[in-house]
Amino acid sequence: GMLGRFAHVLLLAVGVMLLVAFFVLLIWQGWLGSQPHDWLARIVESWTSFYQTNEKSIELVLKAAGIIATLVSGALTFATGLYFANRSLPKRLVNYLEECKVALLGDRDLLLEGVAQKYAINKKLDGSWFKRKQSQRQLAIYLREMEDTAVKSGGTRQGTVTRLAERLKVLSEDKASNEIQKATAHLVRGCEFAFLADAADSATNGGSVGPSSELRTKAINEFRDAAFLDRRELRALDFICQQFIKLGQVDEALACARDWSQAAENDQREFDKARATRVIATCYELKSRDPSLPQNRRREYLTQARRCLELSRDILVLPRISLQKIGARLELGLTYEQLSNVLKALAVPALAATNRRLALGVFRELNYQDGINRLQD
Repeated sequence: GMLGRFAHVLLLAVGVMLLVAFFVLLIWQGWLGSQPHDWLARIVESWTSFYQTNEKSIELVLKAAGIIATLVSGALTFATGLYFANRSLPKRLVNYLEECKVALLGDRDLLLEGVAQKYAINKKLDGSWFKRKQSQRQLAIYLREMEDTAVKSGGTRQGTVTRLAERLKVLSEDKASNEIQKATAHLVRGCEFAFLADAADSATNGGSVGPSSELRTKAINEFRDAAFLDRRELRALDFICQQFIKLGQVDEALACARDWSQAAENDQREFDKARATRVIATCYELKSRDPSLPQNRRREYLTQARRCLELSRDILVLPRISLQKIGARLELGLTYEQLSNVLKALAVPALAATNRRLALGVFRELNYQDGINRLQD
């Protein structure tokens, strides 16, 4: 790293300075002959004369240089400490977690000490009823012992509880980190299955049957595991919806999209809410294509799809959502496009044409060629 290279250069400079000082000492002692000694003496004499003439200025410069050197040295030491502390952080975390685990086993005994003491005292009272009745004084002693034990060990146990809570925070973060890594692994594996399924569909000219269907089912299971391990990873629900839609299981996709929408609303994630709502609209639109449905039922599904798309559009144009991001702009364009198709099916041509133009404008702005081709066909 940069600090390592700088340290090497610094050590080299110190070595050179020590070597120069050694040679100057040899010359000054006359061990290298009289001529070098006389030359060095003349330099010292001229420097002494110059110093006596400019003593105050030289001392001021030297003080400033000393302050700068001290600051640089301190900053370098601090930065080096941070660098090596960061490099050793994983090892120190592992050691600390091991210490926590060992300490937790010891703390467990201390935290249960009160219960154990109470059990031991109650055991003393387990004699016959007659003996206990005849020994009210002994009973009072036992009760007082119990109270004294609670007072004496209460502070220790309270400190242990506080210390235990701090350690549990570290262990909880470690557990959460592990679960995030596991969720990531499930997401990656699910995407692999989904891509393989898409390739299988392309090879068979569409139709999620046979190997493709099995791959999509495996992808859904992986995405579900990811969603379970990391509740905030809403992309897993998005992926599940897409796989259900490609499998033709619209009702399952609709149920998943509703869960996704609710989770996004609970977390106040407007973009996810808008996207989930558009997927819900897609499910209604797909359900309206069932040829066995009566016309009024098909129109009802299309109306529900229109409402969802208008809601998605209204969310995306909120000031809180930055439409400068490509993802948000593209989602808005796709919403306009889908709303145009639904309005066309509902026989509202003017509004359909308006949304089509809006979608085409967004796609051209983003240079989204697939969308441009769809709308120009």
